[in-house]
Amino acid sequence: MPPRGAAEVPLDIAALYEELAARGLRYGRSFQALRGAWIVRDPELTLWAELVLPEEVASSASHYGLHPALLDAALQSVAIVMQVGEPTSEGSQYLPFAVQRF
Repeated sequence: MPPRGAAEVPLDIAALYEELAARGLRYGRSFQALRGAWIVRDPELTLWAELVLPEEVASSASHYGLHPALLDAALQSVAIVMQVGEPTSEGSQYLPFAVQRF
């Protein structure tokens, strides 16, 4: 379910993983935990990402405080912001500064 104010159509996650693979970042199924993503531009660019631990690694989840595949997927979402973001000036950088919940 998209967050309030987000585009009704989620971003194409499959296309994201294909683009990352084309750049040399090939994530196996175990590390493809990004399930949905929505962009909200009100007033700043905000990314909402839905992460789901893949079945292939779900049985090992209890061994971790935060499973590495979920942490990695959260960082993968930065690639989305870099694709759709519009830096305000040359040399601008994106910095994730808040996580609502894990």
